Amino acid sequence: MKISRLLFQSGTPKQTVLKNIFWLVVGQAASRSMRAIVFIYAARVLGTSQYGVFSLAMSIVPLFMLFADAGVIPALSRGIAKDVDSRARWIATGFSAKVALLVLSLGATVVFAPYLTKIPGMRLLLLIVALVFFLDGIRDFGFWVVRALDETQWEAIVSVAGSTATVIAAFLFLSIANTPAHLALACLVGSAVGSFSILVPLRGFLVGLTRNLDVSLARLMLRTAWPYVIWATLGSLFLYADSIMLGFLRDARTVGIYNAASKPIQVFLALPELLAAGAFPTFARRAAQGDFLTPLSKSFSAMMLAALPLTFGGVVLARSIITMLYGSPYQESTLVFQILLLLILLQFPASIIGYAILAHDRHFEMIRPIAVGTGANLVLNWLLIPPYGAVGSAVAILLARAMIVGGVFTLLRKIQPVPVLGLLWRGLFATLVMVIGVGITAHAGVTLWVSVVLGAVSYLLALRLLREPLLREVGEVLR
Repeated sequence: MKISRLLFQSGTPKQTVLKNIFWLVVGQAASRSMRAIVFIYAARVLGTSQYGVFSLAMSIVPLFMLFADAGVIPALSRGIAKDVDSRARWIATGFSAKVALLVLSLGATVVFAPYLTKIPGMRLLLLIVALVFFLDGIRDFGFWVVRALDETQWEAIVSVAGSTATVIAAFLFLSIANTPAHLALACLVGSAVGSFSILVPLRGFLVGLTRNLDVSLARLMLRTAWPYVIWATLGSLFLYADSIMLGFLRDARTVGIYNAASKPIQVFLALPELLAAGAFPTFARRAAQGDFLTPLSKSFSAMMLAALPLTFGGVVLARSIITMLYGSPYQESTLVFQILLLLILLQFPASIIGYAILAHDRHFEMIRPIAVGTGANLVLNWLLIPPYGAVGSAVAILLARAMIVGGVFTLLRKIQPVPVLGLLWRGLFATLVMVIGVGITAHAGVTLWVSVVLGAVSYLLALRLLREPLLREVGEVLR
């Protein structure tokens, strides 16, 4: 009964945030782990060049599908959290706008995306990948709605269902033919399962779709959308420019080496987004009440306590991780992987910072640092890829991301200063203990999994001995 109340009901703010984060982490960890298995297996069977072709298609399509959001989802989430009595109108209007934008973006992708690559035979692959992102857009809409409703258990169920379908389809299709198109078809099957499954918990809102459609609400969404459009455009350029420029300035093999290293990082980088999304409804309510420092400090601390061991433990064990995942043909990915791991230190707190600024309706002020960082990323990629290849691209994105995080953190300090050093000293000391232990075990020839387990245990024990308050609070909520 206690577990049922904890995980399926919304009570106190702490319990609600913990419940949301639990389901987000469980669902996404399971689904992303399964999808990571698919992509790792695909990288092995396709080889570096063909896997690079698939990765390039997965980088080109999002540049056109980004307009399918246009601020609808963030505005919808904030509206549902703050305007409880008008949830049906918000959801119906947001869904209609989302589908219309998805259709327009799909058309733009089919027409213009093939011009961004010089690799022949990409048109069919780009079409399949565009359909994947179309269906994912519907699924993500549903995810944001259940998050705003504090019903995140549905996201976990749908995520696992879609990823399971992807795994089954991938092994089936790749057994027929080892081509990027067959891998894309497997992703399409999983996206279809996810997009249709998420409509089940929303069926009560969507039955009265035309009745609840509010044109004035749609106009309000569009009026507030332009900062999101610019934000999404710059963000997509930042995320996908590296693969596209590697394809232009080098070759598909280099794209494959780079994306093999970045794929595990992407799994890690999903965690802060989930934690921040789970806390956002509380952020929005506390910002309106003027009591914002406490949830912000705790969320920031939680992000950094998770980021520190992942980053430095991964750097120490990088070669073993790459060899285990991909085999010897991908050894060139090791240094790229180590550099990209440092993104975790930047992106984990950046997710909380972004949602904190969004809760105060000052998200448009983030456009300037994001624009500067995106421009720097393009320039640095152009300069560093020709002489250094994938390593140069990894350095470029790390430096550019640091510029962005520095800018948005400066903005946050104007809204709500955060005592960073006071929150982090225990985590830094515990990380030092963990790194020493992991380094000793790795040097002694201990297997990778034993080193990982010992590192995690030593880190948590060090935090406990240092009386980290966040661990105590989590224990109190669980009790």
